Amino acid sequence: MSRDRIAEQGPWADDGDTPAPWVFDDSDNEMALVRDANGGIVASCTDGFYNDSGDWVMAAKCAPIALLIKSAPDLLAALERSLDWLSSYPGGGTLGPNGPYEQARAAIAAARGQQ
Repeated sequence: MSRDRIAEQGPWADDGDTPAPWVFDDSDNEMALVRDANGGIVASCTDGFYNDSGDWVMAAKCAPIALLIKSAPDLLAALERSLDWLSSYPGGGTLGPNGPYEQARAAIAAARGQQ
């Protein structure tokens, strides 16, 4: 998938490299995974430690990180829809140079690799 296509639709598009929906997979006690609709691994968190019994204990941060990554396509789409809706109001889309609209636009650009 080309960089322009990724910027336009994201790799989670139906014909992308990692089609949505993304799902959280904690079936393995050693890592938290995010899988795409085809079962491919989008991301993994393997941080942890061995306890006194020699068993691997996954770090508490792994599940929340994986859940946030899993939600990324939905969060981006919701932010884009919200910004479009808010911008349709008279005066919408302007609350100062560092206001919430500009922050939302910057977040969208960063997620699309345009920043």
